[in-house]
Amino acid sequence: MELRIGDRVTSVDGEWKIVGGPLTLQGGTTVKARVSRMGDVRTVRHMAWAAKTKITVRRSGGRRTHLADLRRAVLLALFACSQLVLGPPRGLRPK
Repeated sequence: MELRIGDRVTSVDGEWKIVGGPLTLQGGTTVKARVSRMGDVRTVRHMAWAAKTKITVRRSGGRRTHLADLRRAVLLALFACSQLVLGPPRGLRPK
């Protein structure tokens, strides 16, 4: 099961969006993810599935998501380069 952050999962409770860390547990037999109800970020809970269970997943992909990920990667790279050139911020430097 290949879950990603941003995927939408449908269960008997309604539609949920994966918002955090889909990971496999117990030697790859269980998949666990943090989900929230679509449109309401305050309803966050953990869901787990057996890895071989078929679930309906809708992926919100496309060019827009790709560009957002690319922009995030570029910003992180620029921040890392600035830390190498300028050093850490003054409040975080060891005394």
